[in-house]
Formats: sequence, structure tokens, C-alpha cells
Amino acid sequence: MREAPPLRTVSADPSTTRSRPVEYVGVLLGSAAAALIFGAGVAHADENASTPSDRSSESSEQSDTSTATGPSATQNDTTSPIAASDDSSKTDVSETSPAVRKDDDEGTGNGRTLQNQAPSVDQLDATPASPAQSTDDDTTGAPEAELKAPETPAAEPKSEPTTPKVPQPPTPVVAPAGRQEDDADVRAPALAQPVPSRSTTATAVPLTTVAALPPLPNLPQLVRQLTGLTVDAAAFSASLVSAVAYQVAQTLGPNFLGGGPHYAALTIANFAADISRQVTGTPPTAAAGPFPVNYGVFNPLAWLNPYAIPPGANDPTITVTPAHPLPIILVNGTTETQAYNWSVGAPVLANAGYKVYSFAYGASTTIPGFPFGGVADIAQSAQQLSAQIDAVLAETGASQVILVGHSQGGGILPAYYMNVLGGADKVSQLIGIAPSNHGTDVNYAAYALTLPILGSLLTGLLSATLPALEQQSITSPFQQIVYGNGDTRPGVLYTTIVSTYDEVLTPYTQQFLDGPSVTNIVIQDQHPGFMGGHLSVLVNPAVWSYVLDALEANPAANPLLAPLAQIAV
Repeated sequence: MREAPPLRTVSADPSTTRSRPVEYVGVLLGSAAAALIFGAGVAHADENASTPSDRSSESSEQSDTSTATGPSATQNDTTSPIAASDDSSKTDVSETSPAVRKDDDEGTGNGRTLQNQAPSVDQLDATPASPAQSTDDDTTGAPEAELKAPETPAAEPKSEPTTPKVPQPPTPVVAPAGRQEDDADVRAPALAQPVPSRSTTATAVPLTTVAALPPLPNLPQLVRQLTGLTVDAAAFSASLVSAVAYQVAQTLGPNFLGGGPHYAALTIANFAADISRQVTGTPPTAAAGPFPVNYGVFNPLAWLNPYAIPPGANDPTITVTPAHPLPIILVNGTTETQAYNWSVGAPVLANAGYKVYSFAYGASTTIPGFPFGGVADIAQSAQQLSAQIDAVLAETGASQVILVGHSQGGGILPAYYMNVLGGADKVSQLIGIAPSNHGTDVNYAAYALTLPILGSLLTGLLSATLPALEQQSITSPFQQIVYGNGDTRPGVLYTTIVSTYDEVLTPYTQQFLDGPSVTNIVIQDQHPGFMGGHLSVLVNPAVWSYVLDALEANPAANPLLAPLAQIAV
């Protein structure tokens, strides 16, 4: 379970408080309240203006105070949110981030998994007692009503009474959420509640916590996200021009005005398609098979019809075979349609000999032909996915299916089906292309949902109209429902294919999965020149090469290749 590290807290020294007369408690609390208001503003200003070294020094000093009075004396710098944010430029994040990215246990070399190193509540409970708890070993942890002073206290040296000094109130700790970009893993900002004091004394000062917004992403990762957005927008625009020009050419025909307008429109269509391929870094690769594959070019007009079927999908002439006994169900992403989403993927898989299905789901309106799918409540969409899986199994006679999805369709939707609805037994493999796992901050836009008043209004508006968008936010409680008991389920093979230039699912490391039988692939590890973002991954040949490789590595999907793989080993 992923949980953000708890916010650091600082309180006044309980032992000092106990030694002072009762009449000065009011003075102490009044001074602490005034300093808290003033100190919170200063601490927030210092967080934005101080250098990394200044923040590191401040964190060290406050860590000493927290060691004496905080909930745990065993927390080190590797689990501190402040320490994790001091040096985000290092490539080795195993000591600076609570979420550690490492090569997967499968030994693939390009897989990565995440582990949360944050201390749990049980670990906090197991830490040494604070001074307030350890003053009397016989009464530690006893109810307050049972604490009594000794009848014959030991003699102590007397000293002349002095004027009590009002202690300085503790400086509030500003605890950023620890957002790490680039090669560091990222998690949602901490939403933890202040840790209650377990002191058995009646005069303990309440703990004080001041939260801050997470730090901004580093410049290189921000540039990559903007680059991915630019590439996606340019490729989609060029593809739209190509599709419209081609439709014009087909409408006019070669006989209209001697064929001149027809061939001019075809020239424009081909030129625009070449621009899309250049932008996405796609070579003019010819695909073998009965279904044409237009690598590097979208089919934007297919977005207008949610019921249009991509080439190679739902083809009655194709059946499951002994070489490929498991059918593949393609699950499109949020606001997308099946024909648009799989204009390249469906023919690629069909040409490879797989039985391929696609379907429409997640409409938020009853208007026929409404072009945006995957926007309804994900729990409702998961029921539609369940019905589609059952129908495919009944039609093909297969024991399991393979899910290949994009964005929501490769992430949180099938995860809900398997993790919450218990459908893992019917799924042999999940291949997620830019999957929406663990939520996205959409380049910090999602944090608007946490603002006072405005956040509640925005959340209510999205929940009423486009609930799938709110549920995929990094701040949504729905993430805990889906992933709270682990990312994966036994018996299912998982593959995630991720671009560091993704501008929609940010930070991109959110897309990775933890667990056995997981392969996390970063496209740029093998194809550093690819700069496509969230959409361009759908039409890139390298991505579909990864998909075909993942399918071949599944013995249930390719039983005839399993003996060959054992011989090769």
C-alpha cells in the first residue's frame, strides 16, 4: 500500500512544561499561538527562498528537536520528506526518495518497480517512548486517573526560586510532500492528520503541524512533458489534415474536373501524414498482413463515432488457434473511442494471428453516438468490462482473456475489475500502454481539487458530469479503493509501457506497478529519440513491438513458443 510519509511535527519539551508553575501555562499557550501565526508565514517564505543547503541545515536542526519530542527517534534521512526534496537532481534516488525505483526482479533490465519506504503506524508505535512517557516506568501507558504522586518523595536539593522564563514556542515544521521528478519516483502529497500525543501527563502541549504545497517539478522533466504535449498536438493536427484531405479526395473522385482536385487532395493527405510520422519519430515501416497499418498517423475522424470498429477487431473470420488460444480485448482510454484508439494496434495484433476484440464503454450520456467514452464512473465501466469479458469467453470457449489497454483502459479500469470485483481469474495478462495507475496530478492541475471551497465545487462538478476524470486524480480517495490492497493479483502477468514525455499522466513514474510478475518498460531506455507523449505511444511501432514481445513471453498466449523458449534458455 502506498502511503505518503507522515508530516513531521514538533512540540514543546514536556519535561520543561511539567517543571513550571500552573499559573504560567496560560502565558506559555498564548505565546505559542502568537508565534505559530507569525512562524508559519516565515517558514513558508523561507521554503521558497532558501537554498538547498539552507533547507538541509534547517531540517537537521528540527530533526534534533523532533528526536527528543516527536513520535519516533528512529526515522532517518532516507524516509524524511524534507530530506527527500533537498537533492532531487541526483540520479541515484535510493537514499533520497521514499519511493525507490529499481530494476524488476524478473531481470528484464528495463523494468522498474516502486517501493514505499515510509514508516508505518506500527513502526511509530514501536519507537522509544518520549520523555513524557518514560519518566516513570511503572506508570508508563497507564490511564491518567491511576497516576499518583509518591507518598514520600525523595529529598531533592532546594534552590532559590527564580523568575520563570517563558520558553520560546517551537518553530512550525513546513513539510513538503516530497515530489521528485526526472529519475526519482513520485507519490501523492501527504494528507496525514497530525499525530496525536500519547503523553500521560495532563499538561502536554498539543503538537503543531503546518503543511505546504509540494515543490515544483525539476526543469528537465517539465521540458520533457511540454515536449510530449507539443509532439502529440502536432501529430494529431497533421493527422487530422491528412484524414480530411483523404475524405475530400474520395468524395470528389478521380473524374471530377479531370481528376485534378482528387490528386491534389491525395497529395495533401500524404504530405500531412509524412509530417505526423516525422514528428512522432516513426519510420515509414510497411506492415505485413491482410490489414493495413498506418504507423505514426492517427485516425482523428474515428473519434466521432464510438461504435466504429478498428481494422482487425471483431472480425468473424478470425478465431482463436492452438498457436494463439487466448483472445485479446482492447480497452480504450478516457474520452477516446475504440476505432481511434486502436487504428494501429488492432491491425498489428490481428496480422500477428491473434483474435482481437474492441468495445465501447463508459458513456456519461444516453445520447446515441456521443463521441466521448470512458468518462462514466469507473465502477460502472468495470461492470461493462466484466460483461465484455464474459461474452468473449463464451464465444471463443477460452479459459482466460488478455487485456491490452491505453490510459484508463490499461490502468485503473482493469485494476478495479481484478482487484475489487475479483476478476483476476479470468485474465491471463494485462498490458498497459501509458496506463493510469495510482492517479495523475496533470501537471499540478489536480491539486486544485484540494483547495478550500473551490476544490469541493470542482470535485462535485466532475463527479456529477465526468466522474472518471475525478477518480483518476492523484488526490482522489478512489485510488485507495483500487490499489489499497496491492497493485497486482497472483496468476496475472503485468506489463506497463511508459514514456517519460507523457504530459497527461504526471509524474510518469505513477504508471509503474509493484508486485511479482511485473515488467515496467520505459520506452526511452531502448529508444531515446522517441519524444512522443500520452497519445503518440498509440501509433509508434516500437510500442507495438514491446506489446508483441510481452505476448510471446506469455506461455498461455503462445503455448507453441514455450518449448522453444526453454530450449533457448
